[in-house]
Amino acid sequence: MLNYWMIPRPKRKLVAVVDVLAAFSFVTLAQQWQGQPETQLSFEEELERLQLKAPGPRRDQGGSGARTYESWLHSLGLIFKDSSHVQRLTLAGEALLAGEAPVPIITNQLLRFQYPSSYSVRAGVNVNSRFRVHPFRFILELLRHPDIGTLSKAEMARFVITLGETDASVPEVVREILRFRAYGDSVLPPDFPDRYPARTGIQTLEETL
Repeated sequence: MLNYWMIPRPKRKLVAVVDVLAAFSFVTLAQQWQGQPETQLSFEEELERLQLKAPGPRRDQGGSGARTYESWLHSLGLIFKDSSHVQRLTLAGEALLAGEAPVPIITNQLLRFQYPSSYSVRAGVNVNSRFRVHPFRFILELLRHPDIGTLSKAEMARFVITLGETDASVPEVVREILRFRAYGDSVLPPDFPDRYPARTGIQTLEETL
């Protein structure tokens, strides 16, 4: 179980969402996805053909790259798995493929993104149930806070994704970020790596950070 936020990020920018969704729909829609490496590899090949994913040697032949993109679409609420384990488009996904303006649709999906969700409770994700929060709204609230203004990767990793339990946790996270800006890593609890271990297990503080 992950004791911090986890969001799939095969692309750093969201401009490719519609094209990736179209490729996914073309290859896999109305088919079973789980446990179907041939379908997953076909999706990966289609992404490469459309230059949405860099071609080249794959880490494995089990479709792990394709599953990362599928997780991305699922986390954004654009696809879902029905009771027969068949992949379907959500209403938002249908609207994107119908040619509706993508910015308001994707903005809405980001603002509605939450833990827990069908994505966060997946076996391969399994974000801790203590998080009952809208992550992107939470980040926006921090950026709007008069004492914060900007967020560094260090601040996100140390405090936002670990302490942002609910939408009401903003003041606590603000307080810890301000302490960090004043005193650095000395403000971290000594058992930080134990509280927030990597998937591979507990690491040193330096490796965790």
